[in-house]
Amino acid sequence: MRSVLFFAAALGSATALTLGCTTATDPDAGGADAGPHDAGPRADAGPYDAGDPFATDASCGRAVIEADRLPGSVLFAFDRSGSMDVPPGGPGPGPSRWDVAGGAVLSVLDALPDEANVGMLLFPVPALGMCNVVPGPGVPQVPVGPLASQRAPIRAELATVPDGPATPIFAALRAGWAHLDALGARGERALVLVTDGRESCDDGARAGVFAEATAAREDRGHLTFVVGLTQSHSDLSTLAFNGGTARTATCLPECTTPACVLDSDDPCPHNGAACATFPDGEGGALVGFCGCTAPSDCPAPTTCAPDGSGAMTCQGAPDCCHYDAAGPTFEADFRAALDAVVARVLDPCVFDLPRGDDPARFDPGQVNVRVTLPSRDASVLGRSSDPSVDSWDYVDAAQDAIEITGPICEALREGGTVEIVLGCPTVLI
Repeated sequence: MRSVLFFAAALGSATALTLGCTTATDPDAGGADAGPHDAGPRADAGPYDAGDPFATDASCGRAVIEADRLPGSVLFAFDRSGSMDVPPGGPGPGPSRWDVAGGAVLSVLDALPDEANVGMLLFPVPALGMCNVVPGPGVPQVPVGPLASQRAPIRAELATVPDGPATPIFAALRAGWAHLDALGARGERALVLVTDGRESCDDGARAGVFAEATAAREDRGHLTFVVGLTQSHSDLSTLAFNGGTARTATCLPECTTPACVLDSDDPCPHNGAACATFPDGEGGALVGFCGCTAPSDCPAPTTCAPDGSGAMTCQGAPDCCHYDAAGPTFEADFRAALDAVVARVLDPCVFDLPRGDDPARFDPGQVNVRVTLPSRDASVLGRSSDPSVDSWDYVDAAQDAIEITGPICEALREGGTVEIVLGCPTVLI
């Protein structure tokens, strides 16, 4: 029987964590072809796929190495089109959406530690043209960096007046993802879209951008949060769903009827209803939603009923996947959305994954994680791509960092220990 020694530091407010780990001793260990969600036990895994790889009589090799908790990075993509200068309830007296949302962002950032990594991209840039987003490719006005240096420039940007003539959401998302790519950071990375409109520059790019949100999450580990300011529509909902930040487990990516400008627009003719347009707060009209002729035309839980003008439209609060701030609870809703982002990204359960003294022998199919909470027995977590269950998974395809997810992550923030063992086939859920 081998003797086993683990090192594990208490989890708390500190940013560094020492983990007990092991190196693989199997000379055949490789794993170079393992993908981010497909690495499982090898064919000769034996009983360890259902047992305890931490048992002292396990036949896998062991050694001790250290790892650190990895800091998260957040880039805000903030809409500064002219409609953001309108109060949340529409034209009239009172602070604008820009003032309220910007003030909430600054309040949250002031409460974060100086080492938190945050940046801001504001779109569009009127001086560069109606639909331009950033001064250069992948260059936001405030690059992601420690708040110790980025608070002041973020504050300065939010002190400007929103005067953009269009809403190039898709270009902003692409620029934001490119900036996150360029960071090279291995902690949790997130783009947070904040807008009160819908795409007005490149409507034909919709399907491509939706696919890019999925690829950014699956291939590069970028989450995409979406906060609609007085806006709930399927574009925002689908971006949140594909970006891995669905507000609930039951929300619908297609949470509203399709968008339209004219009654003749496809797909409105498919349900025989007219295109309902809505004022944008600036004397114009936003792209509207197709009306309805029957309950089946409306995504649940909305229903088909006459609106104030007598037109048949889908009535009720749609079950969208993005966060929505609207009406008298606008500021509280927005703050709740920011709190959710901070909890998931800037205080995450993401850890460096050491590869031992001989990285060439590292096998991503032979990694296991054990968590011990105060006054509770140790738990070996299985690997899973479902973030709602107590489990772990690789952050991205590089497989050099792991994230612990589920309720146990929140519990770990209050204290506990984490141990990692390399060299025993991964327990899967």
